[in-house]
Parts: sequence; C-alpha cells; structure tokens
Amino acid sequence: MNNSHATGSFKTTGGETEKLKGFSQFSTRYDATTGAIWCFLSPSPSPCINRILLHELLELQQLLKAHYQDARQTSFPLHYVVLASQTPGVFNLGGDLELFKQLIQDKDRQGLTTYAHTCVDLLYGNLVNLELPIDRKSTRLNSSHTDISRMPSSA
Repeated sequence: MNNSHATGSFKTTGGETEKLKGFSQFSTRYDATTGAIWCFLSPSPSPCINRILLHELLELQQLLKAHYQDARQTSFPLHYVVLASQTPGVFNLGGDLELFKQLIQDKDRQGLTTYAHTCVDLLYGNLVNLELPIDRKSTRLNSSHTDISRMPSSA
C-alpha cells in the first residue's frame, strides 16, 4: 500500500492495514510526507454542517483518538487533520439552515440545543488536539494555506 495516498486506510503499529469506516459525507487520505489525514468534505444534500456530517466527523475523532492513544504509535504519525471541501467554490461550511428553520418552526428547542452541543463537542475535540500528545507548535499550518483548514485548531 502506498501510504502517501492511502484513501480510507492506515497502517497500524503491527504493520497490518486498518480501514477507516466508509463515511458518507467525506472521504479520507493519509499523507505520509506530512503526517496529515485529509478529509475531503462532500456533504449532501447541500454544502453545510448537517447532522450526518457532524456525527461522522465526531466518529472520525473517536477513531483517531483510539488509534493514537498510545504516544509510541509511530508507523502512522499524526501531525494534522486537514479539512478540504469537495464542493467547488465552497469551503467554509456553515450550519444547516434548513434544519434550523424546521426546528424553529416545530418549536424544537431540544433539537436546536442538541445540534449546538454536538458542534461544540466537535470543536472542543479540535481545540484540545483530540487529547493526543501532539505538540501544538509543530501542527500549525502556514498562513498561506487559505483554502484549507485543519483539526486540531490553534488558539
């Protein structure tokens, strides 16, 4: 397997290949040169942070945390998680306005609260580097990378 373009898979410490779950709202690729996992977002039916994308990104965070919990993990080093849009001309995916509209019309305060808390959970995971032993200074991207974002975020 060519690690520099391993879509949806990665090598474990034992050398065997472990598949990442087939996500429906994004695809992944590991770049061994930079230690980056690229997430190519293609949310459907519209380019926004819908509930499915939100939950799949949280699931990816959990998979990464489980795999990298051991600081000695070196066969597949993680330095960046980069988010990139597959939607031409769109990167900054906002909230799901159709969902907001429906929840407001239905007076579903709990639904709005759940969506908001799930967004905060996702962002918090980024803020704390997924609680992994990643040196923040070594994970900053050059500011010239204006068309991509990455997890974990820098303060």
